[in-house]
Amino acid sequence: MAVAEVQEGGFRPEIAGLRAIAVVAVVLCHLKVAPLAGGFVGVDIFFVISGYLISKHILVEVQRGTFSFLEFYLRRARRILPALIATIVATYLIGFVWLPSDLLRGLGKEATHVTCSPICPRL
Repeated sequence: MAVAEVQEGGFRPEIAGLRAIAVVAVVLCHLKVAPLAGGFVGVDIFFVISGYLISKHILVEVQRGTFSFLEFYLRRARRILPALIATIVATYLIGFVWLPSDLLRGLGKEATHVTCSPICPRL
């Protein structure tokens, strides 16, 4: 059975709407709003959206005959690593200003774990 033709698309307002719902759900979860206080519905929504979009992108490239695992992972790294690095640096700078030295050491250890995981053993 042949794989159905997958169309490339531009902006998808329904996906933007789902992302907005996911952000609101995550914020409400962190604020411990009763119906969402114990769950991670927003994170689940993000996982579903990401899986859909990544799968669609892969299928389009497979149909064109241009899919490459190396390029796929390079694109992921170019998309994720700048935000990861900015978040770690900002968190550490804020911690440097506000945390006592023992907690700052703990923050440094956690930052190391985030940057190395899963390729480095736990320190």
